[in-house]
Amino acid sequence: MSRKYTFTLLVFVLWIVGIYFITSLLGGDLPNTISKISLRHFFTGYLFYICAVIAGVWVLYRSLICVRLKPRVFVVARAWIFGSFLDNIVPTITPAGEASMAYFLNKFYNISYTKSLAAIGLYVSAWGISATIFSALALLIINYSISIPSTLIAISAFIVVLFALLTIGWLLLITKKDLVEKIVCKIVFFYNKVYNKFKKRKITYDICVFRSEFDKSYSSLELVLRNKVHIFVSVIAFFIPQLCHALTLYSILLGFGIQLPFLAVLFVHIIASVSGLLAFIPSGLGVYEASSAGILTQIFSVDGNIAIASVFLYRLVFVWTTNLVGGFVGLKHGVK
Repeated sequence: MSRKYTFTLLVFVLWIVGIYFITSLLGGDLPNTISKISLRHFFTGYLFYICAVIAGVWVLYRSLICVRLKPRVFVVARAWIFGSFLDNIVPTITPAGEASMAYFLNKFYNISYTKSLAAIGLYVSAWGISATIFSALALLIINYSISIPSTLIAISAFIVVLFALLTIGWLLLITKKDLVEKIVCKIVFFYNKVYNKFKKRKITYDICVFRSEFDKSYSSLELVLRNKVHIFVSVIAFFIPQLCHALTLYSILLGFGIQLPFLAVLFVHIIASVSGLLAFIPSGLGVYEASSAGILTQIFSVDGNIAIASVFLYRLVFVWTTNLVGGFVGLKHGVK
């Protein structure tokens, strides 16, 4: 089994053990608390997860169509789940997981890597714009709808602004062809050098081939960036996964008998998820759990045991279902 799969399983076990011991140190009993949840509400959360997956796959599929590729939907779904799995085991804010989707489509289904990469560049851009707009709008609505300490609102706004600046930086970057070429060239050169060392091989890095492939990919990207309608639709479509994340956590809390306003749960999710992204930790592991459980407990007076159990189940649904299914897809296709 490849190291990435072994590493993922190890992290999964350590994550469960870590949360169990933290709950125990706080005087709680995680298994006993989890056993009290309404299964109906838990599985409702899974339905929201499925809706989020469908939305993500649909946006990726439309992006591929925009670069004149015609992959089958189930092929795109496999690439999406595998790429999302890798996205969760590297710093999530990096485009590594998305780039692996293009690799997957090319290696196993002979779909143009350069065009796929361009489509996925659009996919990432739409996601960044959508997450920024959604978070900003949600904070504005929340600020006028429910009572939250002004200090926390200010911190939340600062976090969202940081994420917005990163998104703007990404958008400015992809419009500068020469700069992008230099950055990607250095990354590919470094990867090739490291890979040669570990695999003890002697494969020459051909700059001419790289530039030829880069030009093809960037030409496809320029084509899709002109399609303003597709960008707008993709940005709006990405609102669906954002809502589904919050609805899953909301449903799980309801399963424990906790009736918070949906906007309160949405606030918790936005702050925890953006903080996790900015932490440059794979899937925000630890950051999301600590910040969301902390806000639920300290600001919304949710019992600590229930807060931790709710966040644990939410992450089990949204992060670890993707990781385990994506890892299985990778193993089945022989990705090392």
